[in-house]
Amino acid sequence: TVLRRMAEDMPQLRLAQHPASLDNLTRGSVGHYLRHRDPTLTPAELNRKVFFLEKIVLGCIRSYLDDARDISRKAFIRDLTGFCVPYVEH
Repeated sequence: TVLRRMAEDMPQLRLAQHPASLDNLTRGSVGHYLRHRDPTLTPAELNRKVFFLEKIVLGCIRSYLDDARDISRKAFIRDLTGFCVPYVEH
């Protein structure tokens, strides 16, 4: 929610080519985390993992914020983590 509000206040955060865009900030954070966990990842492996994690996690979060249905925050985090952790550890 905070990032969504920031993007409303700072439209440049929505511009994919802007150095401080949310996409670039997210991609960099995920990439650094994965590189820290496994420094042996090749650039191709790192890019592939970043791509999938970025799409899965951010897509799920956006969908949840738009329509949480009857899913509690705790259940959402637990289930999303359950999908992502095995992928990161593989």
